[in-house]
Amino acid sequence: SCLKGSDPDFMVVPDVAYLEQTGSGDNARYTPVMRIVGNYPIAQATCTYEGQTYSFDRIIGNDYYMELEVNPYMVGDTVTNGICAISAVSAETEARGASNQIRFGNVKQLGDFTVETLEYDEQKKVITMTCTPSEGAESYVLMYQTAPSQIMVPYDEFKTTEKDGKLTAEISFEAAANTTYRIAVGATNGTVILMKGNDTITAE
Repeated sequence: SCLKGSDPDFMVVPDVAYLEQTGSGDNARYTPVMRIVGNYPIAQATCTYEGQTYSFDRIIGNDYYMELEVNPYMVGDTVTNGICAISAVSAETEARGASNQIRFGNVKQLGDFTVETLEYDEQKKVITMTCTPSEGAESYVLMYQTAPSQIMVPYDEFKTTEKDGKLTAEISFEAAANTTYRIAVGATNGTVILMKGNDTITAE
């Protein structure tokens, strides 16, 4: 005979986590952006960060994912290195709780920059971009968003080449048919992302 093992504990882990910077200099503000995933459907989840508690929103049509969307009331100008404490409850007949933590480190301001071109070549399946450098950025990533998700997600890092004070790069990106993507270039130092050059592409 065989013995049935017990069900695994309910767990939630971060799928996406970064601080979005808007503005620069004295006008810089920072907002936590997160998406969590559970090994069981999630009924509700909250995040406590810098003394404030925020609720995650469900991604429509997916019981296993929840997002902490960018909301104006969350924006602050004094974000410091710290821990975000996540608490979640499973959507089971006998609900179970789970917790996790996200540590935001290296919270340093990024310098403003300008995206001069951001284009998608559907034939070559490539996105090209040209931008000015951002002071403090360690790399530049392609950010994208598709429904029903509401947040911008890092896709991959641009391998940039600098010439005459401009950065150029291209990245392979195969857009799904009949799908609209919101895209941007994100300057990042590993924790903070400053996005510029918002555009929309739709593959046929």
